[in-house]
Amino acid sequence: PPRSTLFPYTTLFRSTPEAVKLLRLCLTDAALEVRYSAHSALTVIEEGHTRRIAEAKERAEAGEKGARKDLGLACLAYATSGLPEEALAAHYLGAAREALAAAQAESPGDADLDLRLGEVALRAGDPAGAAAAFGRVPPDSPQFFEALLGLCRLHFEGDDYGALAQDVARLRQLPPPPADHPNHSVYRFWTAQ
Repeated sequence: PPRSTLFPYTTLFRSTPEAVKLLRLCLTDAALEVRYSAHSALTVIEEGHTRRIAEAKERAEAGEKGARKDLGLACLAYATSGLPEEALAAHYLGAAREALAAAQAESPGDADLDLRLGEVALRAGDPAGAAAAFGRVPPDSPQFFEALLGLCRLHFEGDDYGALAQDVARLRQLPPPPADHPNHSVYRFWTAQ
């Protein structure tokens, strides 16, 4: 098929920040059909995020169990999608943090919530909040691996190499993730040091 017909299909199933960046570059392509397809795909992606946020917000306002977590995750997905400008992304990170914190108050001890709160705090530039959230993830939970990766990033970015060495030592004690795991290359990066 012509290259312009591929854009909507590839982005509908995999709307990553990299795909959004590529689609934005296509908006300046010389071919009208490429620009049109890129614009259409970006619109579909934006509408999908907007719909998920609106639906989760409506459910959260109705008091539905688990809706605050869904709202936080939807806001986080939009903030990190590559679609919003910096100020709007910061707003949605704040909304994600607020919704996830409210969900955590409803479900204390939820390791996935702690992991996501750590991710939001890390992205928002709050190292203390990120360390606290990642630190609450229990070592026996499936999220512990990702929490350790978050701590490695946090301590590396904060130039705390002593804490980083401890995190890497703990990471090496875990079984390596399968080769097709999304964080396999990150694991290899840290454990090869």
